[in-house]
Amino acid sequence: MKNPRSQGRNSVHSILWIAALLLMFTLHVRAVYGAGYTPADKEAYTRAMNNARDVAQKDVFNRLLAIVPGRDKVNSARLHGCEIQWEGHPGFSRVLVVAFMSRKSYEDFYKQNLEQHQEEYILTKSLWVTVVPEMKNYFIGRKCPPSKKRIAQLLGLNPAFDYDVLVEMWVHPEDLFRPSPDPEVTDHESEIACRISRNHWIFPSDLNPFLRLAPSAKFVDHKGAQAVTFRKWFTDRAETIYGMEGDDLAKWGMPWTRLGYSYDWGRLKDPVGLSEFVLRIDPDQNGGELRIKLHRGIDSAASDWDEYFACSKYCFDDSDPLESPGVEWVPDDPGPEMSN
Repeated sequence: MKNPRSQGRNSVHSILWIAALLLMFTLHVRAVYGAGYTPADKEAYTRAMNNARDVAQKDVFNRLLAIVPGRDKVNSARLHGCEIQWEGHPGFSRVLVVAFMSRKSYEDFYKQNLEQHQEEYILTKSLWVTVVPEMKNYFIGRKCPPSKKRIAQLLGLNPAFDYDVLVEMWVHPEDLFRPSPDPEVTDHESEIACRISRNHWIFPSDLNPFLRLAPSAKFVDHKGAQAVTFRKWFTDRAETIYGMEGDDLAKWGMPWTRLGYSYDWGRLKDPVGLSEFVLRIDPDQNGGELRIKLHRGIDSAASDWDEYFACSKYCFDDSDPLESPGVEWVPDDPGPEMSN
């Protein structure tokens, strides 16, 4: 007859052995994939990188958000019946945009200005942003509220880096451009630039003398960096942003579509994310500055994160978008999503 105490000890040893194996596996996964993402995330991000690198005419999206005043049919559909937010008179004032960043960046550069309720902030780094309220209304009819990981997926951000805080800010529309071959912000579609050879791209403006890109207009990534033309910024980025060397995602680039929308790597069957814009600092202002006004910060660890997102039909004026004259409300197909 077996000793019950011996059986008990064996069971405990087995449990401890299994726990040790699980711990070793977890540490191995973290060592290979990093603490912020999973093997599934890496697989999805890899597919996104490969797909975004080789865009075709079929990838052009003709319902990009346009920064125009008043009721716009496409904008209303994208925003679920709402409108973009203007600080004052639409078309003659600043527009509200939002950037997603790490908590460290927020606390180092933006938090104090917001806490002091300052009327002006001098931006010294160009930012990628979306226009409010596209992000906050995007999850109407989808799993809502989203996690910070889901927002990073939606914006096509590298999962190896931390993104924790949304920062809203008032900016002039003329300080924004679309990161696409035709950078204007007032239409709903971006055209494709064709790569002929390394560092040789054909832009839509090359074929139309009325659409020439002004060589005098320069872009600078951050204060003190070298100012370059839009063409050089675009081609340099397109030649280098899709790097995928090694296993460490932190050394990889990002799935830049070059078509005016973010690549949603959490929704690979329909990866059209949000309309994206670049907030351009002026290289002629002290080597790269832009005067804006910060509006508020929304931390993913705070209670107002969930409250920020509209999980049902919502408009700022409390009107029902379905009853607004001239507005066609066309919800996006939620479709299958990956991990949240």
